[in-house]
Amino acid sequence: MTDVKCSVDNCRYNNDLECEADTIQVAKNFLGENDMEVGMMGKDSSDSAQTKCVTFKPGNK
Repeated sequence: MTDVKCSVDNCRYNNDLECEADTIQVAKNFLGENDMEVGMMGKDSSDSAQTKCVTFKPGNK
């Protein structure tokens, strides 16, 4: 599998900034803004909508 780097450090699949999920699903930009940076969504993620990664699950970090 291709290595996927991820900065969402509170996801249960994140191990040293690399995603270890078996399958990764990324959603389309739900706001319809093509120039938006992910960092604009906020620092602390609590659900997949805040990461654009449908695979996201809150972890114990």
